Order: sequence, then C-alpha cells, then structure tokens
Amino acid sequence: MRWLAPLSLIVSLGSGSFLAACGEGTVATATTVLNLGAPAYPTLPVTQSTVAASTTIPPVPGTRTGAQTYVVQYGDHLISIANMYSVPADAIAVANAWVDGAEHVIYPGDVITIPAGGIVPFPTTTTIATAPPTTEPCIREKYTIAVGDSPTRVANRFGVTLQQLGAVNLHTSGYKNFVVGVEINIPCAS
Repeated sequence: MRWLAPLSLIVSLGSGSFLAACGEGTVATATTVLNLGAPAYPTLPVTQSTVAASTTIPPVPGTRTGAQTYVVQYGDHLISIANMYSVPADAIAVANAWVDGAEHVIYPGDVITIPAGGIVPFPTTTTIATAPPTTEPCIREKYTIAVGDSPTRVANRFGVTLQQLGAVNLHTSGYKNFVVGVEINIPCAS
C-alpha cells in the first residue's frame, strides 16, 4: 500500500491574498487563488495611536530661517524692514526681482519676500501718542522729496537724526512712505 501525503504550498501575495496549491508528488501547481478575508477567530481591535498629531513649531524669534514673507505696514521703509530681519536691503530687492533694486518703492499691504538667512523678528508693540506734543518742534526749512531720496539720506544731508526728522513730520501726509514730490519739514539741528 502506498501512502499518499498531499503536498500543500501557500505563498503570501500581500494585502491579505494568498496563492495556494495542492497536489501529489514533488511539483505543486497553482490551481486556486484564495482571497482570505477576516479570520474565523477573534482578533484584537485596531489600536488608535496615542502620539499627538505632528504640528509645525513656529520659528523662534532671533533665529535664522529660510525665505519668509512680510506684509508691508504703514510707516515701513525698506531699510527698516532689512534691519528688522538682519539682511541687506539689496538682498531683499534681489529676492523680489525688483529691477530698480533697493530704490524700489514699497506700499502698505505689499507682500515682499525676505531672503533665506534672515532672522525671525522679535514681536514688537506699537504705541500711539494720544496727547499732542506740549511744545512745537523747531522747523528749519521745507524740503521736497526727490527720486532716490530715503529718510536716511535726507537726514544725513541736513545733519539731523532720523528721529528728529520723523518727529517734525509726524503729521505730514506722504512722509511715512517717503513719496516723491511730498514737501516735508527739516528740523533745526541740535
């Protein structure tokens, strides 16, 4: 009497599918593909992860970072923005592809690119003066803003500080954006 031992071969195909072959002899042939579903025995339920969802950590002020964007605010100048991010004004001009370079005029609401390597600025608070000044500022003369002028250039030209120039033009319309053609006050040198 000959003993027949069936030969079984089960190959996993991944994602719950298996290839099974049955037969006699030394060579098994594929005869049936079975898609094995859920097992007939109890299994553990899928466990939900207890790891918190990954969130992006905001950059730390004072650290260097990749390219950033900045929305120009009323009273901003390219130089003050460059100083705030510790990058040259020319680098901002290149990052924004301005053909007129650092002389480009920016306006409140403009979204500009700050190049990689700039620092994340520290939050600032602004205070608005509620009471008028108690004394009138000393005004030496008037000056009309020309093409190529910046607050720094005008202050240096007349031998005053940026703070003095800003103080006598606190209520001068067009001074904050340094608009060409606007007549501004030049303070007395102190």
